[in-house]
This record gives sequence, structure tokens and C-alpha cells, in this order.
Amino acid sequence: DYRRRQELIHMTDFIIRIPREIPASGLQDLFVRRPPEWIHYEGLHRELILWGDPAGGDEFVRTIEGPTGPDQILSRVYGHYYFLLLKKQEREIIAGNSFLSILPVYYCEINGETVLSGNAINLGKHLGLEVISRRFILETVLFNYPLFNRSLVEKISLLQSNSYMKLSQGALTFMKHTRIEDYFSSDPVPWRKAAGMLTDAFLETVKKYLPSGKYINALTGGFDSRT
Repeated sequence: DYRRRQELIHMTDFIIRIPREIPASGLQDLFVRRPPEWIHYEGLHRELILWGDPAGGDEFVRTIEGPTGPDQILSRVYGHYYFLLLKKQEREIIAGNSFLSILPVYYCEINGETVLSGNAINLGKHLGLEVISRRFILETVLFNYPLFNRSLVEKISLLQSNSYMKLSQGALTFMKHTRIEDYFSSDPVPWRKAAGMLTDAFLETVKKYLPSGKYINALTGGFDSRT
């Protein structure tokens, strides 16, 4: 598990500097530190980069048609990943992460730029920010979890879960792409009757993550009984 976590950290290590004037192309040039692998698409009106573990990302970029935004990305690309989207005509950049925001996005607005990274400490070192956030430490000590969007480093913030940021004409705005409360039903099916449907839904979902060729799959149990 430790080795896998280290591999995922390496796969997702990045620093992006986005200037106030959004470029018309060249998303890859905004990366000061690039992940070792990514999926890159560039069309007449859109440019998109996916990295991390975007299951189905290759097929998505091969079949892009019409408008492309966070809703289209999140509904067709699965797994844990980051996305960076440039709308060329609008001179607008959208940056975010996948469902549930397991991979964090840290950001800092400094000297007319918005700088992004998946690691607050690395971002602080890159920007020369060394002051530790007392509020973050207090929340972590009291609740064992930070309550808001602060990070360990002062002036560096965490993008809220299930959200993305939009940069356009020097303005930074935040949008929610998923609301967990929408997944609850006002008229739920009793669990005994739902067992069959849950089995089918599970198998259909798992297919998206399994490779088409031969592979080895290991199931391991953790302290919280996950497999």
C-alpha cells in the first residue's frame, strides 16, 4: 500500500502557474513541474490535460464532440485524477479534480498569478512561503481534520471538495460540480429488495476500471474492512 501511494504521489506531482492573461493555447507550457504521464487533447476550441489515474480518459479524448466542460469530463472519465481545461475563444481555464476530490488541489494567488499544486508543502517551497498556519494546526489538533479550506502553509488554500475553479479575465471563481445530497433518495428501496440492483450496478461500475487484457488483481482487507 505504501509503495502504491508513493507511485500515485509521483504520478500526480505538479506545479502550474496560470497568469492573469489567459493564453490562447499551450496548456502544457503552464506546468513548472509536470507529472510523468498525462493525456493531452487539443482541438480548435478546447485544450484538455488529464493526469493521475483517469480511467477511460484515452477513449474520452478520442471521442470528444461538441462542448466540453467539467460535467462531460466527470460523467465519462472515472478514477482519481486532475483535469485542466482551456476554452480558447473565451480565454478561460478550468482546473479541478475528480469525484470526491481524493486528490487535493492547493492554490495560491500571488503576484498576479494563480499557482496550483497537489502538495501544499511543495507549493510553499516553490513560492518561498514558510509560515505555518496556526488555524490549520488548531483545527487538526481539536478535530483530527481541517474543517475549512486552509492548508498547513499560510496563504495557500485547498480547493473545496467536489468543486472546480474557473479563471477568466483576471477573476477566480469556484463552482460545485457534485453535491452529495443529490445522491439520497426521498423514497429509498428497502435493502433486501435492492440487493439485486446493487449487484448489477457494482459489476457495471467495476468494468470501467478493469483492463481489457490479462492482469492480476489482489483483494486486500484493511482495518476498516475495505477490500
